Amino acid sequence: MTPGGSGAGVVEVDRPRRPGPSRGHGPAKDGVGLRWKVLGRNRRTIALDLSAPGGPALAARAARPGPVAPVP
Repeated sequence: MTPGGSGAGVVEVDRPRRPGPSRGHGPAKDGVGLRWKVLGRNRRTIALDLSAPGGPALAARAARPGPVAPVP
């Protein structure tokens, strides 16, 4: 079970121009990988370059007020 599947509010931070690899694994339906439809359920995704100036600060600001926990 994923945190999003348990009702947690999950925001995934993807790199611009290179989203996470789970989006393209396996068969797809309607242009979206079926694995991603399961793993990404109830997640909100933003594209943010953490190596850009101000990127980490923006990520920290976007994560407030809730706790942040890395999810594979």
